Amino acid sequence: MKKHIARHLIAATFASSLALAELAPNLPHKIAIASEAKKTFRASDRIDIEEVTGTAPDFRVGETYRVKGVCRQTTLSNGELYLGNTSTGSNAITAAQGSTNHVKLAQGATSFDFIFTLHRPGRLHVTMYDLDNHSLTDNAYAGLFLGPVTGQATGAAAGKKEGTPTSGDSYHKANDKANEAILAYLGQPVPPPAELDNKFSAKGLLAAFTGLCEKEGYPIKELMVDDSEFPFLVFGRIAGKKDINGFTKELGPMEPYVYGGSVIGRTETGENFFSVNLTPSSHYPANAAQACRRRLMIRMEMLAAQVRK
Repeated sequence: MKKHIARHLIAATFASSLALAELAPNLPHKIAIASEAKKTFRASDRIDIEEVTGTAPDFRVGETYRVKGVCRQTTLSNGELYLGNTSTGSNAITAAQGSTNHVKLAQGATSFDFIFTLHRPGRLHVTMYDLDNHSLTDNAYAGLFLGPVTGQATGAAAGKKEGTPTSGDSYHKANDKANEAILAYLGQPVPPPAELDNKFSAKGLLAAFTGLCEKEGYPIKELMVDDSEFPFLVFGRIAGKKDINGFTKELGPMEPYVYGGSVIGRTETGENFFSVNLTPSSHYPANAAQACRRRLMIRMEMLAAQVRK
């Protein structure tokens, strides 16, 4: 399940650009890139990469880079530009202190200035996302790939001959095997049962959870159901200063719904964000109950991250 991206939106300004210049490490290498379309742009929308500099002459794991440019668009009314990495691991890149890897898009031209460290192999990309598109699989509108990662930069790697294996190469192969082992353990996404009880359908869960919020006085800001696999999960944001505790008490008397786990927290603006499972394990398909349970917490973490604005 690909993440639906929703993050804190930070506008780039002249003042922040000056601050970034002071925070940026020494980036002596100018990197020539051949941008490749990740998704096709509409009309005159485009992303112009003005300069890429780094602590290495190409994209390498462990090095730091700066990507500057301008995004010009008139298609999205609620868009965001995001610099990411196709790596499946977490924390594939981290923004430098005082920097960011995403910016709110204005109508017209929006400058961007991203400083980050690359931690995992993958394809770097600068992508425009449509935040009004609530698809749980992909809300990318258009974007560019910046180039491949060539390997891990170390003192030995900097002077090694092309094609010579390094300890970094072995490390990444071990990482690949570790990722494969984790994916094998998690199993495949579980489809809903052929005869799904309507109470545990997306429509039924939305109705039940809306009723719970009305009863408990929780003002709903955003409410969605992830029905990409089973069990379906409810997630969103609740306004107000009233704390929630995973809905453990509220779901107690709501048979046939149960408290089947949750991820909760508070946004910087004081709203509660959450993801929660209301489906009892007795409704899991018998031949896939283990995969349902193994994938459940990771899915809830991912969904909560989407609405943690």
